[in-house]
Amino acid sequence: MNDLAEAVTVRKRRSRGRVIVSVTESIDDDELTAKAEERLLLAGDVGDDRVEATKQQLAERAVAKAVKQRAPEAFDPNTSVSLRVNSDRNLSLL
Repeated sequence: MNDLAEAVTVRKRRSRGRVIVSVTESIDDDELTAKAEERLLLAGDVGDDRVEATKQQLAERAVAKAVKQRAPEAFDPNTSVSLRVNSDRNLSLL
């Protein structure tokens, strides 16, 4: 399976001294489910609630990884950043 972060589009631009980062998450749900179930099988704990929670964590990590790779200035404490996330999931990134 491919890296989940590849399914995340990150665009950045500068405007009035601020970095604007736009993120579009389009991770295939079947791929995400497969990765979550695989991880839980290795841990020996597969349940519907655990699968959904793990899917959420994997999606959040993929988005964070993509932003770190493609817009590292978003994590610079001296930079003013505006982050916009477009996703069907309720991602908790910060």
